Amino acid sequence: MPPRTLKDQLEAEIAEGEAREAAELGHHDGRDWWQLTGVEEEAFQIDRERFPRMMMTWHCYEAFKRIALGTIWDEALLDHARRQFPQWCGTEPSEREFQDFAKEFGGLTFREAAAMHCKHAFWQIRAGATYYADEPEKR
Repeated sequence: MPPRTLKDQLEAEIAEGEAREAAELGHHDGRDWWQLTGVEEEAFQIDRERFPRMMMTWHCYEAFKRIALGTIWDEALLDHARRQFPQWCGTEPSEREFQDFAKEFGGLTFREAAAMHCKHAFWQIRAGATYYADEPEKR
């Protein structure tokens, strides 16, 4: 049966990610945005067992915000969710907004959502997607 809501689709994707991690221990180990390093786990106090839920909720949030396009998320379900939560549309992504989204759709605590937000922000810096005006230009 196809998902009826974005939350249903997210829960199905989370279950798939958790099953994959259980079948392939270490599937989420690594340095990419969807993976977790030991240092990130310690620094952001991320529970490795909850990480597939945290990661998929972030992925869903990026689709909701139209940051990640052409993803696994059903556009009709995204549009319906956007109509339900217009206060999250047309605004810059923020930690507080992600906390609210993550609690509503992904069942995360505010602390888990804040940890995922910070983890992703630091990944963007490492990946070179974020830089600061007072840093020397990278060549």
